[in-house]
Amino acid sequence: MTKLRIISSLMACLFVVPPSGGPLRAIASNGIDDPKAAELSKLLGAVAQYEHGASREVLEDLSEYVRPRLADKKQVSALEKAFIQFLDSSSSVAGKDVISRHLAVIATDSSVPVLRKLLQNPSTCEMARLVLEKIPGEAADKAFREALLTVGYPYRVGLIDSIGLRRDRKAARLLAPLLFVSDTADAAGNALARIGDREAVDALLSAKTTADERRRAKVQEALMNWADERIAEGKNQAAYLIYRDAVFASEPAQTRVAGLAGLWKAAGVAAVPTLLSALTGGDEQVSRAALRLLFQCQLPDVTRHLIKAYPDLPESAKVQLLAGLADRNDRSASSFVKEMAKSGSDPVRAAGLQALGRLGDASCIQLLAGTAGESSGIVQQAARESLYRMPGQDVDRAIVKALPTASPPIKVELLRAIGERGTREASPALAEAIRDPGPEVRREALKALREVGTEGDLPALLAFVASTEEPGERTEAARTLASACRRSGSGVNQVVNTCSSSTRPEVKEALVGVLGGVGSKEGLPLLKKALNDSEVTVRRAAILALGEWPDAEPMPDLLAAAAAAASLPAHHVLAVRSYLKLLALPAERPSAESVRLVAKAIDTSRDPELKKAALAILPRFVCQEAVELASSAATDPALKAEADQALARLKDALAYR
Repeated sequence: MTKLRIISSLMACLFVVPPSGGPLRAIASNGIDDPKAAELSKLLGAVAQYEHGASREVLEDLSEYVRPRLADKKQVSALEKAFIQFLDSSSSVAGKDVISRHLAVIATDSSVPVLRKLLQNPSTCEMARLVLEKIPGEAADKAFREALLTVGYPYRVGLIDSIGLRRDRKAARLLAPLLFVSDTADAAGNALARIGDREAVDALLSAKTTADERRRAKVQEALMNWADERIAEGKNQAAYLIYRDAVFASEPAQTRVAGLAGLWKAAGVAAVPTLLSALTGGDEQVSRAALRLLFQCQLPDVTRHLIKAYPDLPESAKVQLLAGLADRNDRSASSFVKEMAKSGSDPVRAAGLQALGRLGDASCIQLLAGTAGESSGIVQQAARESLYRMPGQDVDRAIVKALPTASPPIKVELLRAIGERGTREASPALAEAIRDPGPEVRREALKALREVGTEGDLPALLAFVASTEEPGERTEAARTLASACRRSGSGVNQVVNTCSSSTRPEVKEALVGVLGGVGSKEGLPLLKKALNDSEVTVRRAAILALGEWPDAEPMPDLLAAAAAAASLPAHHVLAVRSYLKLLALPAERPSAESVRLVAKAIDTSRDPELKKAALAILPRFVCQEAVELASSAATDPALKAEADQALARLKDALAYR
């Protein structure tokens, strides 16, 4: 305990701080029947001198003293008397704040007189108000009403809040004039709404008709707060009248929106006529709010009324209406939505087209595909999305049926839809479409076949690869062919036979790539043979294809190809890198064997960069043989840095074994 606190405690043993203008009185006069009463005297004496920022030790001691006595009514009463005497003294404001917080827990009508006095003092008004709020009964209410007439701004706002919190009906007549005072209008409105009796509501209604625009909006907000409480109490009819008045066209949009929401809560489907009339009131914010609420209504006639109101809606509400019909999955509106998707502004058309993704059927195919093929921007995107996601096998059939007679731009959109929808039944039509005169159509047909093609499409694809003169189309067809082979799990022999019999290098090159992409053992002999083909492009394709192989079987052939490609440095590099790529695949061979294969790559490589690439994978194979190979490579100045790095990693790995 500090010297200052010791002195304070000694002083408190003798006296408490006197009431304002009164003689000193011993704390024992409070009649506390407690052997530790003197301790309270000490504590209060110390608190009387407390200032914010000082040590809180005495405050904690006071709390420890008070807490166990709160269960005893007699001691609580004595504590209240002591606290009242303290607050009526010249103690520090910070000390009074501390005691008022304790008093708030136990205060009764006995505390009201001193609290009434404290309300009049700006330095203690707030602490007194917060204590009075906790005291039930007329005495505290009266103290607030009296203070309301004398206390100035800003403390009056707090008093008004407390009166509203206590729902003091007798205060309504005092609060009504304050609705017209700028400093207190908002607080008075909220307090009257909480009081909520006839007099309070009448005051708000009266103020609404005479206040300026800003205060009128605040009064209306207070009225709707009152109405919300009535809804919570199940008194919907009383709330309905307030909400009904809030939706008049003369009210601000924000007020009307809130009124519509309240009206729906209060009246449910009975509010539908009002909501419908609000749709066409000219304000977009109100129209959108009315639509949101109408979409919650399940009455069948609502859709008919919405469609009837549609022409008079602002653009944003039209967009919202079309989207809402889709969200409701309201099939009765599909014909209307289809018509709206044909004309109007781009946002409205886009909303209608998007809605057809939920509400449309096979009869919408021509509209959606035509719009996608002939439009741009958000309209085109909306048409495409709906074409892709409109449900039903009848839609799939309609798309396929429309293909033969469609114009090229529309045919392209239909083909895209087939690919996006994964319509496998379209394979025959796609096989036909890859022979279309239009190159864009052919490319889209190939892309679609890549998504849905099967073994049955292989002959048509092989014929296309073998006959097309366009390199880009041949590449696209080869990708599609590989996809169809992988999906069907067969067909590789057909590719091998076509490749073997072809005399066109570009065709063989493409088909070799297909075999590499499929990775089936049936194609491996042909790929190995292609490494020695007379055409450079075919040999290069074979190296690349074997580099994509799923296991290490082609490694000896790649190494041989690297050794044989003395006059073609590019092929040598490709072959070594393909070899190393397969060497790095997971395998069951011993690490020492893998190191031997790395050594072969280093010996075969003519380019130092290839040797470095081989050293880079060496740490994957942790064994003494790898350390020896890295140490040997480190003697080559061109490889020393990479070899040392591999060696360090290998030694670290071995140390953890």
